[in-house]
Amino acid sequence: MSIAVTKEIAPSVWASYLINGDASGLDDDDIAACYAWCEAMEPAYVVSTVDEDPWFTWSYALYGGTASGGNVFTYVLHRQKRKYTRKHLT
Repeated sequence: MSIAVTKEIAPSVWASYLINGDASGLDDDDIAACYAWCEAMEPAYVVSTVDEDPWFTWSYALYGGTASGGNVFTYVLHRQKRKYTRKHLT
């Protein structure tokens, strides 16, 4: 089995929730937006960030944010890929 690694941009306020499962500090709108973003990324899951510090963008809503501008991170996502052989198919 191999792992495909991708990078996606999303709000930095979600980092603790995406990486550690800690939603404290997020309001209901942020949790709903984060959940929708995660559904769109499935079956990939976040494992870390690329950036040490978040960076500001006016295109915050484009990356799933609930405001017109805000801080974002570039997140690293893993997706497991199975390699099938003829043995697996019989």
